Amino acid sequence: MTTDRYPLLDERTLPPAGRRRFRPWRDPATLPEVPPGAVLVLRTAERYEVIDGQHLRGTEDTLIDATAVSVVDRRARQVPADLHLTSAGQAIDFLVRVTFSTEVVDAGEVVRQGLTHLGAVLADALRQDADLVKFNDRFAVDDIRAARAAISAHVMSAYQQRPPRVDGMRIRFSSVHVLTPAELREQAIHLQDSGWAEALEALERDRERERLRHNAELMRSPETMRIAAVARGEITMADAAQDAFSRRETQIAQLMEQVRAFTETGEADRDVVDRRHIQYTLDTLLTGSPTPRAEPAARADRPQLGDIGTDDDLPDYIPMEDDDDDR
Repeated sequence: MTTDRYPLLDERTLPPAGRRRFRPWRDPATLPEVPPGAVLVLRTAERYEVIDGQHLRGTEDTLIDATAVSVVDRRARQVPADLHLTSAGQAIDFLVRVTFSTEVVDAGEVVRQGLTHLGAVLADALRQDADLVKFNDRFAVDDIRAARAAISAHVMSAYQQRPPRVDGMRIRFSSVHVLTPAELREQAIHLQDSGWAEALEALERDRERERLRHNAELMRSPETMRIAAVARGEITMADAAQDAFSRRETQIAQLMEQVRAFTETGEADRDVVDRRHIQYTLDTLLTGSPTPRAEPAARADRPQLGDIGTDDDLPDYIPMEDDDDDR
């Protein structure tokens, strides 16, 4: 018994019945197994008789007279039937799959016909449909949508009211599908895969540009580079802090050395000293938060240049005589 057989699942001949206690008798255990939804059909010289296969004693007249036994599946089943229609100008077929709802109404008639593969019988009925086979060579393979619409409309019109007739069966139209040819489906899959590959490449290029931009931002100062290194786990926070304090101490020492050299050489007496710039730089190095560099408002008790009267009103910068001689 194979799973693609329907509705006649199994059949076998029976040897003549034996005897038991001087009476004809056939062992019920010699009959084939009956799956759920199936029945046994016994064939005698005169008729086909359906039995359920349960509670047999072995002395039933039909069982003793039977020369063959069959197993028929009486459950309703959806049975597909396929038909290939050639496309126009190409050696590629459209596959038309029509599905029918089927059910056994006369198991004896099914056995009499030897109906083992109902799907093949229904497919043959499609091939005998003269109006359906006229769709051969009508549509190009890339015109699959038009082919589906026309073929489906014909099949639905033809078989919804007049489904194929098979003795012993009740058959109704269920659905129709015009499947995409394998070659066309493979081409569509290839194009889809190519589109995905291009999209992934574009995304990777965008990510690479973003990484380059981010790295350029980090490299603008040593501080941002150290922050990024800590975030990536390349250095510890303690290492970053030690390096930052070392750099700050070096910068303070360099600044103080410049101020010392500036005063010792007398340059402070000849040039204007911007004390606010020195304060700004020191605050930045020591606290990381520089004082605002806005110009202070003029004091009411402090005269402006040109209104100097007393020594207390002298400006921070006093020209030296040497400067006058130079001029």
